Amino acid sequence: MGSVFLAYDRELDRQVVVKALLPTLLGDREDRARFKREGRVLADMAHEGVVQFYCFGVWQNRFPYIVMEHLSGRSLRKLISEKERLPVQQAIEVAIQVCEALAAVHEHGIVHRDIKPTNIIITEPETKAKLVDFGLARILSGSRVALTHHLTRTGLLVGSIDWYDAANG
Repeated sequence: MGSVFLAYDRELDRQVVVKALLPTLLGDREDRARFKREGRVLADMAHEGVVQFYCFGVWQNRFPYIVMEHLSGRSLRKLISEKERLPVQQAIEVAIQVCEALAAVHEHGIVHRDIKPTNIIITEPETKAKLVDFGLARILSGSRVALTHHLTRTGLLVGSIDWYDAANG
């Protein structure tokens, strides 16, 4: 759904990641609503295992974007492809961290729905797992992140690419 850019926030003196809605999706009201929902989901989350949200905005009244923390590290997919397999202890630690993050997400009434190695970033040098890409998240009734209509449905093809590794070389 979006293009991801590494940027520098001069006001706060830090690198950030900016995710912008793809230009081809700007005219689709449902895609814009889904993108905005991702920003709302991230804004509602505060957990060490979930990418930190900084802001959501619309540039020039037309281009929605989300600003998030820049994670120094690699996706779990890339890490596994480099090592062929993780040492057992590291795999257990990653699994526990992902489960803890998912538990926090579920406590907020959110179901990620796109858990895969490309959406788990292993930070460096501290080797912590962080969940990213909430574009397909489902918000359960009663959640603080309310929806007025369903933004996913059977037959709708929406997904992600390995954007984090692409943005980080």
